[in-house]
Amino acid sequence: MLLCRRCGELDGTLIDAHDDRVDRLQKCACRADPPGARTRWVWPNYAFNTALELCFSCVAEVVHTGQLETPLFCATCAPLVEARNSTLAMDASDGPVLRARIPMSRREAEDGEERLGSMRGSGVVQRNLLMGAMTRLKSRRREQVRMIADACFEGMEQIPIADFLAALERVVVLHADCVVGLDRLFATDRSSDPRSFDADDAAPESQRRIDRVPTDYTLGGVALDKVKTRP
Repeated sequence: MLLCRRCGELDGTLIDAHDDRVDRLQKCACRADPPGARTRWVWPNYAFNTALELCFSCVAEVVHTGQLETPLFCATCAPLVEARNSTLAMDASDGPVLRARIPMSRREAEDGEERLGSMRGSGVVQRNLLMGAMTRLKSRRREQVRMIADACFEGMEQIPIADFLAALERVVVLHADCVVGLDRLFATDRSSDPRSFDADDAAPESQRRIDRVPTDYTLGGVALDKVKTRP
């Protein structure tokens, strides 16, 4: 399969996870049929026509999808996101930084929008942080893919996913720092705050900020999680 540099989504033919006799053509957002198109139909046993996608946090791993309940994050990032979410309450309103829960799935994003839709006061800010959560997550992932593509695959609009993942294997992907970037994406203040989530508290020892060599990879002032080269 190929990774589209423009939209950050996977494109190509794959075997149906529910029926290995069937091949499915997964189209990236750039090639997908427009909403309402007569030719648009959903694959059997899927909620939408996507079976594989990059993790919405680290973009360094491919995850299975296709259902609204499917996790948005890889097995490494998901517990870190859960740990971050456990540090806050939806009704917290004190202090200069208000943070909303990061949805773990598309279903949670949709349910959160509906639940917060009628909230007032501080709930309005929470609602605004969560409204359009999937759009902002996709935008962040797209920018991450573009930045890596510009650095490693200059001039290529479609990148073989195996080559993209191989390029990321040559660097240390700091999953904890990726979640810090997500934390800022779902906060009213993107600047550092002493009370904000510290991924080191939840990260395994191998992911702690020890002897890290920062690079020039940044995304909106947030470190893009790529550090020292592997030996």
